[in-house]
Amino acid sequence: MTLLSATFPPVSAVLRRVPLRGRGRLGLRLHRALGARTDFTVDVKMATGARMGVPMTSRQGWRVALTGRYDDEVVELLIRSIAHDSLVVDVGASLGLYTVPLGLATMALGGELLAIDPLERNCRVTAANVEANGLTGVVRIARCAVGASAGIAVLHSEPGGAGNAAVVDGVAASELAWHDREGGLTHEERVDVERLDDLVRPLGRRVSLIKIDVEGLEFEVLDGATRTVHEDRPVIYAEMSAEWLRARGVAGNALHRWLAASRYRCFEVRVPHIDRWSDRRRVELREIADDREREGHDLLLVPGESRSEFAVSLSSPSVPATTPGRS
Repeated sequence: MTLLSATFPPVSAVLRRVPLRGRGRLGLRLHRALGARTDFTVDVKMATGARMGVPMTSRQGWRVALTGRYDDEVVELLIRSIAHDSLVVDVGASLGLYTVPLGLATMALGGELLAIDPLERNCRVTAANVEANGLTGVVRIARCAVGASAGIAVLHSEPGGAGNAAVVDGVAASELAWHDREGGLTHEERVDVERLDDLVRPLGRRVSLIKIDVEGLEFEVLDGATRTVHEDRPVIYAEMSAEWLRARGVAGNALHRWLAASRYRCFEVRVPHIDRWSDRRRVELREIADDREREGHDLLLVPGESRSEFAVSLSSPSVPATTPGRS
């Protein structure tokens, strides 16, 4: 045990009790300075009450350890879209930071969650977090990447093979070097690729929510989920990083074409702080029609025909955090 691994857990526990802005940024700075040399795990009681073990080789781990939060307001929004007895899918589950809170909400509604991640260590961390929160019978974990067709891909990830990762096939060398440097992606693995339709069909449940975080391959995932999108009409939350989409050569009108073909509405999700001091945030939604209207935020894709309470609430430009709802 190193001095840092012995002293950091109690220090971070104290910092988590102080809800001031800046702790997340501090975590990112510490990760840049120490992350590659800190291969230990910190057990964190999240603000939501969930228990999470996070490896400190990952930048996500530092952020969570210092704040006890991870996109809590967005998770609360997504929980409102989960239907009874349905399947929730977390594509790019990483350490399980979305998997666990979405899994807890899904369990309360009698459903299941499929967590998908290609990294072996990420899957082990997620499995441990699932077990720690009593979700073993609710959450299934699939170790693979997801794309338009089955195959094999090369993946780069953070040191130790945990945390952020990206499939690098087809990315120009100059673009790849920049993303590897910015993301600290120094670990390489070859991974299986599966279609989402093929993964969810054997589970026999309607998919009500899909969260996608795959570093610019969102449209590949959606191409492999055509049947699920057409038949189940899930709500979809996707990062769709402009930098990664550009690096992968995705056409500028790809979002508009997909929305029109799939008959979905699109909302950009802003999460500003509630004031200048607190790290608490609120969700603000702005409906857009194509990429040209984006301001760089994540996207919420909602079936155009939906008349559920959740869909109607999206007409408001500001969606406050609420207790988990039912749809």
